[in-house]
Amino acid sequence: MTLPRVVSLVPSVTETLLAWGVTPVACTRFCEQPDLPHVGGTKDPDVAGIVGLRPDLVVMCVEENRREDADALARAGIATTALSIDGVTDVAPALRRLAGLVGQAGSIPAAMPVTTVYTNTDRGTSRAGQTDIIYQKDFWGPDIAFSHVYQNLLLVFDQFGEGTLRLSWTIDGLREDGVTPFTVQNSNMYYSKYSAIDGAYRLLSALYQLAFNRFEDITFTGVDSSGEITERQLVGDIVRVRTASSLQRGLRVRFELKARAGSTITVEVSLESAEGGAPVVTTLRMKVPRWARGDERVTLRGGRARNFFFDRRGLGSFEEVLAELNGGDHRNDLIVTGLGQRISKMLDLVVKERASFIVHVVR
Repeated sequence: MTLPRVVSLVPSVTETLLAWGVTPVACTRFCEQPDLPHVGGTKDPDVAGIVGLRPDLVVMCVEENRREDADALARAGIATTALSIDGVTDVAPALRRLAGLVGQAGSIPAAMPVTTVYTNTDRGTSRAGQTDIIYQKDFWGPDIAFSHVYQNLLLVFDQFGEGTLRLSWTIDGLREDGVTPFTVQNSNMYYSKYSAIDGAYRLLSALYQLAFNRFEDITFTGVDSSGEITERQLVGDIVRVRTASSLQRGLRVRFELKARAGSTITVEVSLESAEGGAPVVTTLRMKVPRWARGDERVTLRGGRARNFFFDRRGLGSFEEVLAELNGGDHRNDLIVTGLGQRISKMLDLVVKERASFIVHVVR
């Protein structure tokens, strides 16, 4: 079968044609294909140059290209087609049409499903949704996935406003060999006075980190997310820390706690909810190392999670990228550091403020 001579004036169409094994005879300078002839840009194509190539078809886009250029090509006897994609539901029909025009038979490439279930706990309403992404190269996969997540959260919350979002997600994909799978699982609890749904940007950041990692090309095979959103201010301030040890058994507020090396201390933390009511109390235990001596400071704080992941450690492999995206602090983590330890306990409140005390090790 002789493949048609196609000129592509749409960067995403150029990538699609190449994936199908159809090499355009020319494309635009925005198509990131330096080995192919260029015929101007999307808004200023070289009409005479295109006519001189005698293509069987010129592929254009209603949104990206100009009607007057399509008319000029038609007057020169060049066949054109203009794809019209206003939303994600238009992608599959447009691909089927393009495949028919360039003589490609077979099934549409595997989709990247994005599935979500979100609940508004104030109203008791939920929304489940799914979007199938056909073209995911570069920013397309992350941006379309995030658009689905953000729009579904907005629909279930029905406002841009104050509240708390609890969001969890699973990102599945294949590594560069096309066979080895990878998975990223994480969550975010986020309070905002202005827009609770903005907590979803942490998921977008994870998708970007994967799509544009510098170690290997990956393919997403699916994104699944669930969560709850409320107008409530689910935030708690650390207001009291009580400690006890085998040498000072009663739980009390102490600036300094005496404890023996090798023993276990008890730490009770009280958080005052921003909404009032009884304090939230949580208890944890820490082992005093046998090597400890003198005074050791123990610090308590909330997680330092950001909406976006930042590579501050000079990640050196894709495995380290996965470890980074599967870990990290959460705003609802109570984090205790000291005595050579770091203990993290996830709570049902975004943790604010800090506290500390001294452990005086007795040998």
